Amino acid sequence: VDRVNIISSMQVNIVNRQQTAQKKDTNPIATIKRLPNPPRAEIQIDSDEEYGYRYNIERESDRLNEDEQSFVDRLKMINHRRSLTFRMIQFTFNHQYMYFVGMNPCHLKPLCQAQIAREMGEHESTISRILRHKYIETENGISPLVFFCQSKGEVIERIIKVREKEVISSGERETPFSDAEIADILEREYRTKVSRRTVT
Repeated sequence: VDRVNIISSMQVNIVNRQQTAQKKDTNPIATIKRLPNPPRAEIQIDSDEEYGYRYNIERESDRLNEDEQSFVDRLKMINHRRSLTFRMIQFTFNHQYMYFVGMNPCHLKPLCQAQIAREMGEHESTISRILRHKYIETENGISPLVFFCQSKGEVIERIIKVREKEVISSGERETPFSDAEIADILEREYRTKVSRRTVT
């Protein structure tokens, strides 16, 4: 994996998103920009998601009638979903930070929905529902949030098709990576352990 000189600080800004010509169902909920000197990435999150994260519903009173209580319950559900979306965006940004700095596909790390669910303290089915129809904008265009949930197989495929091809073409080596070498790359550079059977 190409080395990128980055700083450890990660900037998170909240912005109000203006109306764009994008179709409604593909409006990004966050924009990620690369910044120079030193190379780093900055994320700008839609203010609606930030509002959902910070919005607190006061404890309901015993005097609430049935309709009012139902309304408060709906607000709680919306607040929970939005705050969870906000946390998921931040977690994904942090996890795939190397990719956002360099925009090199070989920097994408394995990330499964089960891992996000564990980090968020939520059920995997909840994470799956929230990931649907959510988009992030980068200089490469608009990508679905689920794109950044890379499987180990996808990462291994890029190591073989991109990295292996590059080192052979450059004359750095003459033979393809062995399964053991790929497993070592995954553990050393992606912090992911796999069995040789998974690599194969």
